[in-house]
Amino acid sequence: MRVIFVLFFLIWSQQIFAQAILQKGYIIFTNGKKQECLIQNNNWVKMPNSISYKLSEENQLITKDINLIQEFEIYNTSWKCFVAEVEIPQTGKPNKIEKKMLKCLLLGEASLYTALVNEEKQFFFKTKESKIVQLVYREVTKNDKIFAYEYYKQQLLNSFKCPDIINFKVISYSASSLLRAFKKYNDYKKSEYLNYTKFKPKNTINTSLFGGRSLFSINDKNIDSSSKDVLALDANNIFTIGVDFEYAFSFDRGKWALYSELQYGYYKCEGSLLERTGASPSNPGGYGLQIIPFSCDFSVLRIPVGLRYYSFINSNHKIFCNVALSYGMLLSDNKNISFDSAGKKEYIRNSQIESNLGFHLGIGYNYRSKYGVEIRYICGNKIKIRNFGRNCTCLQLLFRYKF
Repeated sequence: MRVIFVLFFLIWSQQIFAQAILQKGYIIFTNGKKQECLIQNNNWVKMPNSISYKLSEENQLITKDINLIQEFEIYNTSWKCFVAEVEIPQTGKPNKIEKKMLKCLLLGEASLYTALVNEEKQFFFKTKESKIVQLVYREVTKNDKIFAYEYYKQQLLNSFKCPDIINFKVISYSASSLLRAFKKYNDYKKSEYLNYTKFKPKNTINTSLFGGRSLFSINDKNIDSSSKDVLALDANNIFTIGVDFEYAFSFDRGKWALYSELQYGYYKCEGSLLERTGASPSNPGGYGLQIIPFSCDFSVLRIPVGLRYYSFINSNHKIFCNVALSYGMLLSDNKNISFDSAGKKEYIRNSQIESNLGFHLGIGYNYRSKYGVEIRYICGNKIKIRNFGRNCTCLQLLFRYKF
């Protein structure tokens, strides 16, 4: 149990196994050299200051400043960026020409790009008849009031010239709204286009089957207390099976997920109760101890709801850890604890297995997002002996398969 807590803490707090995903792509440097490589995809929120890559899985990671890179693309993702000269419209002045690193949103007869400048997202466009031009939007303060200068609407109207197809008045200065307008225009012109935002990671639902074995034991050594009897119990889990439903979030490279499970387990237990006895003919002046062997078998349906975190070793291997609240619902009709007395099965008074709300912690390994193994610590069901409850703790070894 202590080992699980230590590993759990290390993965969560220090992420010692964590690495970003390496994906196939290419880089064109400012000297014109093109390099096919494995690029470290950090799923950047804004334009990166540097790019890290490997020539192969076995090579060392190389990091280059973004100023040394002319263009890069990570295949089958939303990341295609390049340096270009752009026109920036000026009021009452000739257009200004600047070099910027742009990220492609949509490429077609009319193309849309974006860049993050001084924490402010800007958009740029290009048609067959024009160079890359900034779509101008500014907020102006006048008399303590904020006014929006939406010149980009006029720019698009002048370039697209299809007011019957696109309502330019309702286009907002956002990626989603501008993309809708550019898709409509390319469809109107019957032009093929590539929408890079379709590669953006999405929230996903995953389903896994798992099975394994569980062990738990209780060893109550408090024999000095006269308020309760002493219990020693060893339990063998015949089997545990279940289904896992996971909702994985797209942010932070899909590392975080909510999950719930339906887990069925059957247990067969044997133990001994060290019972205090009163005065007897053989011991008229004192108290004694009596050992009562007992057995019980029961079935439990556990329903946890929790949070799971993945740390990537590389694209094929990852470590995960999870924590959840779990309700253990007793399914057995016979939940009482019995013992043999002269060959006759009898029940220990006020003693039974109880359903209870608990929690679990787990750490595991996942291969190719398909196969996995997990060690899990569970604190859940309660065993009641002579009206005194003992919490059961359980250690599980689970094997997983994701559909």
